[in-house]
Amino acid sequence: METEKNRLIRKFHTLLAKGGISNEEKQAMLASYGVTSSREMNTYELLELCDRLSRSLSPREQSRDKWLRRLMAIVGVYLKETDHQPTAEMIGAVIRRAAKAESLRTIPEDRLRSLYNAFNHRVKDLQRVDEITAHLLTK
Repeated sequence: METEKNRLIRKFHTLLAKGGISNEEKQAMLASYGVTSSREMNTYELLELCDRLSRSLSPREQSRDKWLRRLMAIVGVYLKETDHQPTAEMIGAVIRRAAKAESLRTIPEDRLRSLYNAFNHRVKDLQRVDEITAHLLTK
């Protein structure tokens, strides 16, 4: 068990170096686990931290997160256009329902991209309709 912990500590420091993560950022990560050194963490915590860190450094995961942020933004705009007061919970619920997913983390990137485009077209259509009806009503 101790050899596994040592392997994870080395992996953690390798990921920090690969990601160019500063000492302050490292200390913040460790503080979230209530420790000041990776040696104070148990094997499970190290495994979780390394997994989270490697996912965040993965280009594929970064691209997926980018599409998720874009989708969240356009759903917020859509909700405003439909006279709703969007909250983070509401936006997440709309996305999960549209994707038929239990969690935002389980939605694949291509589905996020597809939903983004669908909501973007919907927002543009709503805006065009508003422009047309505003123009007709002023005549």
